[in-house]
Amino acid sequence: MKKTIISFCLFSILLVTNILYASTFMYVTDQTGIKRYNMDTGQYLGVFAETSDVLQGIETGPDGNLYTAFNGVKRYNSMTGEYMGVFASHSSINNAVDLAFGPDGNLYVSSHLTSEIYRFNSTTGDFIDVFANNSGLLSGPTGLTFGPDNKLYVSSHWGHKILRYDIYTRQEEQIASVTSPHDIVFDANNFFYVTAYLDDTLYKYDINGVLQETFDSNGELDRPGGMEFYANGDLYIANKTTIMQLDGSGLNQFAPVDGEDIYARYVVFQTHNINAIPEPLSIILLFSGLLAVIKKYK
Repeated sequence: MKKTIISFCLFSILLVTNILYASTFMYVTDQTGIKRYNMDTGQYLGVFAETSDVLQGIETGPDGNLYTAFNGVKRYNSMTGEYMGVFASHSSINNAVDLAFGPDGNLYVSSHLTSEIYRFNSTTGDFIDVFANNSGLLSGPTGLTFGPDNKLYVSSHWGHKILRYDIYTRQEEQIASVTSPHDIVFDANNFFYVTAYLDDTLYKYDINGVLQETFDSNGELDRPGGMEFYANGDLYIANKTTIMQLDGSGLNQFAPVDGEDIYARYVVFQTHNINAIPEPLSIILLFSGLLAVIKKYK
C-alpha cells in the first residue's frame, strides 16, 4: 500500500510543475519597434523588441518567427523578441512597407518609393527577382496579401487601385478603385477589407472587387494602416495613435491602454504555450488532499 501512495504523490507533483496553457498575443509595429498585447486579458505587455528603424509590415514566417519590413526584412525571435538579423535585403528597395509569404515558398516585399515588388527565397532570404515594377497600374505599393485563390493582392497607393497578380504567369489586373489604399486582408468568407489611408475609411469587397460595405467610423479612423483578423473574427486595425477593433457592434478602440504611447503601423497574432505557475491556494489544496489519503491508509 505504501508503494501505491508514493507513486501517486510523485505523479501529482509532476502535474503541478508542468502546467501549460495556450495564450494569444498581438504584435504591433510602431516607431519604437514591436509592442505586444495579451489577447486573453487585453493587457499591454510593453515593448517586445526595440529598434531605431521604423518597422512596418509584420508577418509570421515559416519558422514561426516574426518578420518585419523596413528597407528590407528583419527577423525577431517570436518567443523572446531577440533580434536575429536582416533576413532579406536589396540595395534598390526604398521604404519597404509590407511583406507576404507566398504559396510558392517565396517572400514578397513591397518597395513603396520605387513602385516595385521584390521576391526572395523564404527559407534562405536570397534575392530572386523583381516580381513587378511600375507598370502604370502599380504605383507606390503598400499592403500585400495572398487570397484564397493563391493570387497576390496589392494596394497600389498612389495609383488608387487594388491589383491582383497571378504569381506564376505574372498576369496583372485591376479589380477595384480605392483612394490611397493601404492594406488588404481577407476574412474567413473570402471577402477582403481595405484601409483607405487618406480617406480614413474601411471598405469591404467580394473577391471580384465588388464593393459590399463602407464602415462608418464616426471619426475614429485616423490614417488607418495594417490590419489582421483575430481567431474570433474581429478585425484589428493599426490606426496611427490607436488600435481599432471591428466586431459585431461596430468600430471600437482597443488600445492604447495603461497610458502607453503608440504610433501603430501593422499587427499580427501568434499563439504560444506558456508555463503556468499554480496559485498557492491550488497547491495547498492539492497537497491537503494527498495528506488525507496518507492518513486514511497509514
